Amino acid sequence: TTTAPVFTSTTAKVATDWLVMGDIHGCKDQLDALLVAAGFTWEEDERGWTTQITHPTRAKVAFLGDFTSRGPNSIGVLKRVIPMVEQGMAVAVLGNHDLALRANLTDRGGFRDTGVVRELRQALPARELARVVEFYNTALTPYALIQAESHATTGILAHAGIEQKWLGRQSQELTTRCAH
Repeated sequence: TTTAPVFTSTTAKVATDWLVMGDIHGCKDQLDALLVAAGFTWEEDERGWTTQITHPTRAKVAFLGDFTSRGPNSIGVLKRVIPMVEQGMAVAVLGNHDLALRANLTDRGGFRDTGVVRELRQALPARELARVVEFYNTALTPYALIQAESHATTGILAHAGIEQKWLGRQSQELTTRCAH
Protein backbone atom coordinates (compact mmCIF):
# COMPACT_ATOMS: atom_id res chain seq x y z
CA THR A 1 0.00 0.00 0.00
CA THR A 2 1.31 3.41 -0.90
CA THR A 3 0.15 6.72 0.43
CA ALA A 4 -0.69 9.73 -1.65
CA PRO A 5 1.89 12.51 -1.58
CA VAL A 6 1.28 15.33 0.83
CA PHE A 7 1.55 18.77 -0.77
CA THR A 8 2.25 21.22 1.99
CA SER A 9 4.40 24.29 1.91
CA THR A 10 7.64 24.54 3.80
CA THR A 11 8.42 27.70 5.70
CA ALA A 12 11.77 27.86 7.45
CA LYS A 13 13.76 30.55 9.24
CA VAL A 14 17.45 30.52 10.08
CA ALA A 15 19.78 32.86 11.90
CA THR A 16 22.12 33.32 8.96
CA ASP A 17 22.32 32.38 5.31
CA TRP A 18 20.80 29.99 2.82
CA LEU A 19 22.80 28.08 0.22
CA VAL A 20 20.45 27.47 -2.71
CA MET A 21 21.14 24.50 -5.03
CA GLY A 22 19.23 22.96 -7.87
CA ASP A 23 19.55 20.16 -10.38
CA ILE A 24 22.11 17.98 -8.61
CA HIS A 25 21.18 15.08 -10.92
CA GLY A 26 23.18 12.38 -9.14
CA CYS A 27 26.44 14.33 -9.00
CA LYS A 28 27.40 13.58 -5.40
CA ASP A 29 31.06 14.59 -5.66
CA GLN A 30 30.08 18.04 -6.91
CA LEU A 31 27.37 18.33 -4.21
CA ASP A 32 29.90 17.45 -1.52
CA ALA A 33 32.44 19.91 -2.93
CA LEU A 34 29.87 22.73 -2.80
CA LEU A 35 28.85 21.83 0.76
CA VAL A 36 32.49 21.76 1.91
CA ALA A 37 33.23 25.07 0.17
CA ALA A 38 30.26 26.59 2.00
CA GLY A 39 31.58 25.34 5.37
CA PHE A 40 29.39 22.29 6.03
CA THR A 41 30.83 19.23 7.78
CA TRP A 42 29.20 15.84 8.30
CA GLU A 43 29.60 12.28 9.45
CA GLU A 44 28.39 9.15 7.68
CA ASP A 45 27.34 5.72 8.87
CA GLU A 46 28.72 2.46 7.44
CA ARG A 47 26.13 2.54 4.60
CA GLY A 48 27.02 6.09 3.52
CA TRP A 49 24.01 7.89 5.04
CA THR A 50 24.72 11.28 6.59
CA THR A 51 24.31 10.94 10.35
CA GLN A 52 24.98 14.53 11.36
CA ILE A 53 25.64 17.67 9.37
CA THR A 54 26.65 21.02 10.81
CA HIS A 55 27.59 24.50 9.73
CA PRO A 56 29.55 26.97 11.90
CA THR A 57 27.00 29.79 11.42
CA ARG A 58 23.92 27.51 11.24
CA ALA A 59 23.44 28.17 7.53
CA LYS A 60 21.04 25.86 5.77
CA VAL A 61 20.49 24.57 2.25
CA ALA A 62 17.48 25.02 0.01
CA PHE A 63 17.46 22.27 -2.61
CA LEU A 64 15.49 23.08 -5.75
CA GLY A 65 14.79 19.54 -6.88
CA ASP A 66 16.09 17.04 -9.43
CA PHE A 67 18.31 15.01 -7.11
CA THR A 68 18.71 11.94 -9.33
CA SER A 69 19.34 10.84 -12.91
CA ARG A 70 22.14 11.65 -15.33
CA GLY A 71 25.02 11.68 -12.80
CA PRO A 72 26.93 8.66 -11.52
CA ASN A 73 25.73 8.57 -7.90
CA SER A 74 22.02 9.25 -7.43
CA ILE A 75 21.87 7.02 -4.36
CA GLY A 76 24.78 8.89 -2.75
CA VAL A 77 23.01 12.21 -3.35
CA LEU A 78 19.85 10.89 -1.66
CA LYS A 79 21.91 9.57 1.26
CA ARG A 80 23.27 13.10 1.75
CA VAL A 81 20.11 15.16 1.06
CA ILE A 82 17.43 13.13 2.86
CA PRO A 83 19.12 13.27 6.29
CA MET A 84 19.81 17.00 5.83
CA VAL A 85 16.08 17.60 5.37
CA GLU A 86 15.20 15.23 8.23
CA GLN A 87 17.64 17.05 10.55
CA GLY A 88 16.26 20.48 9.65
CA MET A 89 19.47 21.54 7.89
CA ALA A 90 17.71 21.83 4.52
CA VAL A 91 14.42 22.24 2.76
CA ALA A 92 13.68 20.60 -0.57
CA VAL A 93 11.23 21.26 -3.38
CA LEU A 94 10.04 18.99 -6.15
CA GLY A 95 11.66 18.99 -9.57
CA ASN A 96 10.33 17.32 -12.69
CA HIS A 97 12.69 14.36 -12.26
CA ASP A 98 11.46 14.00 -8.68
CA LEU A 99 7.85 13.85 -9.82
CA ALA A 100 8.74 11.09 -12.27
CA LEU A 101 10.77 9.16 -9.71
CA ARG A 102 8.02 9.43 -7.11
CA ALA A 103 5.42 8.18 -9.59
CA ASN A 104 7.58 5.18 -10.44
CA LEU A 105 8.59 4.49 -6.82
CA THR A 106 4.95 4.36 -5.78
CA ASP A 107 3.81 2.48 -8.90
CA ARG A 108 1.61 5.34 -10.06
CA GLY A 109 3.30 5.25 -13.44
CA GLY A 110 2.68 7.79 -16.12
CA PHE A 111 6.38 8.58 -16.48
CA ARG A 112 9.22 6.86 -18.25
CA ASP A 113 11.35 4.86 -15.80
CA THR A 114 14.87 6.27 -16.10
CA GLY A 115 16.47 3.31 -14.35
CA VAL A 116 16.94 5.09 -11.04
CA VAL A 117 14.00 3.19 -9.52
CA ARG A 118 15.57 -0.15 -10.53
CA GLU A 119 18.89 1.01 -9.11
CA LEU A 120 17.26 2.03 -5.81
CA ARG A 121 15.31 -1.23 -5.53
CA GLN A 122 18.41 -3.33 -6.24
CA ALA A 123 20.89 -1.43 -4.08
CA LEU A 124 18.91 -0.43 -1.00
CA PRO A 125 17.58 -2.71 1.74
CA ALA A 126 13.81 -2.45 2.30
CA ARG A 127 14.18 -0.10 5.30
CA GLU A 128 16.33 2.35 3.33
CA LEU A 129 14.06 2.19 0.28
CA ALA A 130 11.09 2.96 2.55
CA ARG A 131 13.02 6.02 3.82
CA VAL A 132 13.49 7.24 0.23
CA VAL A 133 9.81 6.67 -0.60
CA GLU A 134 8.78 8.53 2.57
CA PHE A 135 11.02 11.46 1.57
CA TYR A 136 9.49 11.64 -1.90
CA ASN A 137 5.94 11.35 -0.56
CA THR A 138 6.12 13.78 2.35
CA ALA A 139 9.27 15.92 2.53
CA LEU A 140 9.38 17.31 -1.00
CA THR A 141 6.99 20.18 -1.60
CA PRO A 142 6.09 22.15 -4.74
CA TYR A 143 7.61 25.30 -3.24
CA ALA A 144 9.30 26.56 -0.09
CA LEU A 145 9.11 29.89 1.68
CA ILE A 146 12.39 30.82 3.37
CA GLN A 147 13.38 33.76 5.50
CA ALA A 148 16.54 34.75 7.31
CA GLU A 149 15.73 36.01 10.79
CA SER A 150 17.61 39.23 10.02
CA HIS A 151 15.40 40.02 7.00
CA ALA A 152 11.70 40.76 6.77
CA THR A 153 11.47 39.52 3.20
CA THR A 154 10.40 35.94 2.57
CA GLY A 155 11.90 34.17 -0.41
CA ILE A 156 9.76 31.87 -2.53
CA LEU A 157 11.63 28.93 -4.00
CA ALA A 158 10.42 26.56 -6.70
CA HIS A 159 12.10 24.30 -9.22
CA ALA A 160 10.70 25.86 -12.38
CA GLY A 161 7.52 27.68 -11.42
CA ILE A 162 4.47 27.54 -9.24
CA GLU A 163 1.36 26.08 -10.80
CA GLN A 164 -1.91 27.95 -10.39
CA LYS A 165 -3.49 24.93 -8.67
CA TRP A 166 -1.04 25.29 -5.75
CA LEU A 167 -1.96 28.90 -5.02
CA GLY A 168 -4.30 29.42 -2.08
CA ARG A 169 -4.20 25.78 -0.98
CA GLN A 170 -1.37 25.82 1.52
CA SER A 171 -0.29 29.39 2.02
CA GLN A 172 -2.09 32.71 1.71
CA GLU A 173 1.34 34.34 1.84
CA LEU A 174 2.39 32.51 -1.32
CA THR A 175 -0.81 33.49 -3.10
CA THR A 176 -0.39 37.13 -2.09
CA ARG A 177 3.28 37.27 -3.09
CA CYS A 178 2.68 35.60 -6.45
CA ALA A 179 -0.13 38.02 -7.21
CA HIS A 180 2.18 41.04 -6.85
